[in-house]
Amino acid sequence: MEVKMSLQPASNRALNKTLACPVCQGDLAWADHSVKCSEGHCFDVAKNGYLNLLLPSQRKSKHPGDSAEMIKARQSFLNAGFYSLLSDSINQHILEHVSPTGTTHLLDLACGEGYYLTRLLAALAQLNAEPFDEHYSLMGIDISKAAVKAAATRTKGIEWVVANINELPMKENALQILLCMFAIPDFKEVRRVVQKDGLVCMVLPGPHHLLELKQVIYQEIKRTEESQVIETAHQFLSLERKTEVKYEICLPSQEQISNLLMMTPHYYRVSLEGKERLSRLQTLNVTVDARILMYRVNK
Repeated sequence: MEVKMSLQPASNRALNKTLACPVCQGDLAWADHSVKCSEGHCFDVAKNGYLNLLLPSQRKSKHPGDSAEMIKARQSFLNAGFYSLLSDSINQHILEHVSPTGTTHLLDLACGEGYYLTRLLAALAQLNAEPFDEHYSLMGIDISKAAVKAAATRTKGIEWVVANINELPMKENALQILLCMFAIPDFKEVRRVVQKDGLVCMVLPGPHHLLELKQVIYQEIKRTEESQVIETAHQFLSLERKTEVKYEICLPSQEQISNLLMMTPHYYRVSLEGKERLSRLQTLNVTVDARILMYRVNK
């Protein structure tokens, strides 16, 4: 799915008011084809509009985050609609909590190539009359430059930012809603940037998520533990609702089986023997098993 909404040139756009300088936490403003704060810290704006607010000191490698190959595989897999039911369920949960008045600032933390936020944008746009940007301000942040570049190329009308998700270049209490898909956030940082009683939608893999894939590539399957993550989350957040989303998908080709493996961390953990076993398959039925956890922020 592609959503192409009007997007003015960078120099004519209003900079998202939730952002802050990652060096001094000061306000940011457009300066030709870059962004600057009052202290003179300057950051690049890419040709297709995304911001790079990742500091050199925040990089653990030359190209942190998901690689271009992983992003390409994930795009192919997600665009085929295998996770659309999960995405629809997430959107339904969030739409129940958006405010009908004022402006809702929403962040997709570890947004990847933007699949989930793009579909949420489309769902919000269908429910609301223009001008859309007076009601919703959507942003996606990821440490992977390749991911954010793909997201910005795919979807306009969203502010895409390269940044460290554990040291967010955002003001305190800036957000009403935060979405975190299959990633473990820094909960202290989440509480800092989400306002009191703001909404955090966290999606974690369930115990049977991609079980059939794991059965092929591993000799022994490690159990998925969500209890430790939830226990940590409860120190900062109050759980309002927990929903199980579970269904089976059929991967009809070796290409999509390979894409699924490559888009997950399993690609870097699996042995050559495991990859070879998977490469012999032409079809594979796989379970999608996720937990949607809806939290309120404690202050």
